[in-house]
Amino acid sequence: MKKYNEKLLVDFISIVFCFVVFSLLLGIDSLIAFVPVIAGILFVVLLIKFLELFF
Repeated sequence: MKKYNEKLLVDFISIVFCFVVFSLLLGIDSLIAFVPVIAGILFVVLLIKFLELFF
């Protein structure tokens, strides 16, 4: 369980890191437009990982 949580944290950090790099490349205006999209993707990813935990 602990190992799983560490992997989830690493995945989360890598997603956030990619998001930050992406936003720096695009500029802050596009960052605001991407927030709902990123939030949606992140929600789906976390949901899949949550389901993997139980099945």
